Amino acid sequence: MKSYKNALPIVIIMCSFILVTGASAVSNSKKDGLSPNSTSSSGGYLGPEFHICCNSEVHQKYPAVVYNRIHNEYLVVNHEETSSKRYIGGARISPGSGQVSLFLISGRGSYDCCLYPDAAYNWTDDKYLVVWQQYHSNLSRWEIWGRFVPWDGTDFTIPDFKIATSTGCNLKFPKVSWNSYRNEFMVVWQEETSAGVLSKIGFKRIAPNSSSPGSGYVRQVGFPGNPDITYNVATDQYLAVWSEVTPAHYVDIYGARLNYQGKIQTQVFPISQQDDEQQFSSVTTNSQNRFMVTYQDKFFGEWDIYGKFFDVNGNQVGDKVWIAYSTDDETHADVAANGLSDQYLVVNQRNTSSGESIEARLYNGNGDPLNYVEISTGGFGDNRNPAVGTHLSGYFVTYQWQSLEPGSINDLYGRFWSPHGVFLPSVFR
Repeated sequence: MKSYKNALPIVIIMCSFILVTGASAVSNSKKDGLSPNSTSSSGGYLGPEFHICCNSEVHQKYPAVVYNRIHNEYLVVNHEETSSKRYIGGARISPGSGQVSLFLISGRGSYDCCLYPDAAYNWTDDKYLVVWQQYHSNLSRWEIWGRFVPWDGTDFTIPDFKIATSTGCNLKFPKVSWNSYRNEFMVVWQEETSAGVLSKIGFKRIAPNSSSPGSGYVRQVGFPGNPDITYNVATDQYLAVWSEVTPAHYVDIYGARLNYQGKIQTQVFPISQQDDEQQFSSVTTNSQNRFMVTYQDKFFGEWDIYGKFFDVNGNQVGDKVWIAYSTDDETHADVAANGLSDQYLVVNQRNTSSGESIEARLYNGNGDPLNYVEISTGGFGDNRNPAVGTHLSGYFVTYQWQSLEPGSINDLYGRFWSPHGVFLPSVFR
């Protein structure tokens, strides 16, 4: 599910941004036409690389993506930065024709600072819930906010609403998942003290009318942060995962199965406990009998990507999957599952000698590697923070890109990949 979260230092999380003023910004014209549609080296169809968002005065950063099965299109959300503002934007993407439309999600009136969005799609009501963290300048704290967005993004009268706030605390990095059986959402986030000390993982259930049937905490001990969440309809349960600073000053990955009310089933369980550092966990499900969790691990000073499969009772299935483990740093993994084929696509960022690239690897439910493709090469600039979604005939990967030219702007790009052959846009009815 997404993957744009800040790394967990020991106890304290810091958040920083690079701002480029409009006067000095350089408009990116990446490599349109230089990465055409092709057959990947491992087979399958790799569509052309295309611009999603491009503005010579606005940074487009930290994308998240969700698939709309009714209209066979994706929604990409991201936060956008000018020299003085940060707000949330959206883009509709069609598997057949690329970008459909761009629109503003939050930042239409009086607001402070909106960052790090995520989104989930409700196919019962044909609308999205987009969530983000927002700074309340009068109270000097970060809160979690959201907005319901119709499938085409055209109704701008729908207001933003506050999801969570806490006196003396900052709430950050929200993630959201939709419960298709009960037609409600669950939002999770990290909570930290005003001094920056990690303290809790919170949650809140959100009904389609923005009311809340309940809220609480997934984790209230240790130093947890950077959560992710997914919903499994076969068992009517969520799996939440997060990073946690341990008493020995390692950073490990933990998880908890939650019922629809947010109550922990059995107990919190370790996903990866090593004498080093694990970060940036991401989770998905085939909606039946499997969850897959990915994370990055600092192994002998280098970051690699690993994954593990779990059954619906939280038991690990098979061995750890070694996903990306070259002499380069591989970071910021995201994962999406195709429940019909029981296949999982993992995307990650790779620090090569010529720049940051984006790569993708396909696995079956046994953890066997099926296919590999480089989505975007380094060399023209740096590709960062990939996010992935899935439709019937393939996958869509989106990421930010910044030219190596000084003062350049971050743009959003995307690419479709059909690992098993010719690309045929899917239609759900």
